[in-house]
Amino acid sequence: MSTYNAPVRDMQFAIEELADLKAVTALAGCEDATPDLVNSVLEEAAKFAGGVWAPLDRLGDVEGPRWHDGHVAMPEGFHAAYRQFVEAGWNGLRFGAEYGGQGLPKLVDAAVMEMWNGANLGFSLVSLLTQAVKNSKQQPLELTSGAGHDAVAMSALTGACMLFVRCKGGVSHNPAESVTAADVSVAIDVLGRFLNLLART
Repeated sequence: MSTYNAPVRDMQFAIEELADLKAVTALAGCEDATPDLVNSVLEEAAKFAGGVWAPLDRLGDVEGPRWHDGHVAMPEGFHAAYRQFVEAGWNGLRFGAEYGGQGLPKLVDAAVMEMWNGANLGFSLVSLLTQAVKNSKQQPLELTSGAGHDAVAMSALTGACMLFVRCKGGVSHNPAESVTAADVSVAIDVLGRFLNLLART
């Protein structure tokens, strides 16, 4: 089992003193990011990263997802962990309420993302891709179909996430598959944003 202990005190110091949290809270839309709230978010994120994400990291590397009876079976605990992650609102810290988020400053989100990356990089890739989609002003849709793709095999070797481009009539993996130039352009923009976010982790 993997363990992870987030450097919460160092993060709190960096946010409050070095990044000047008081100046950040003076910015429009950041007024609610008080030191008490930020510290609470960091402490709870550290508990989640160490208690939920980290224990699954090694299991995900060793067991990995499997194709079974026509669907992808994730390693034990992954579905429950992701459900907890979403229900707790961790997937939308810095996004506005119009996206179902909490509207916290990027400064706080960056510290929390560092915890996700440190605890379980494979899981955090999905959050980075979702962030890239939202940064491109698109509404992300997370598929739960359990489609079996090459990414399932690749995930045994490294973390993986997938970006789908919508197809005319929903047809894919077929000679009739067709996409528009506009949709491909959006996908390229999202991919660039994702790689930029990944390079900063």
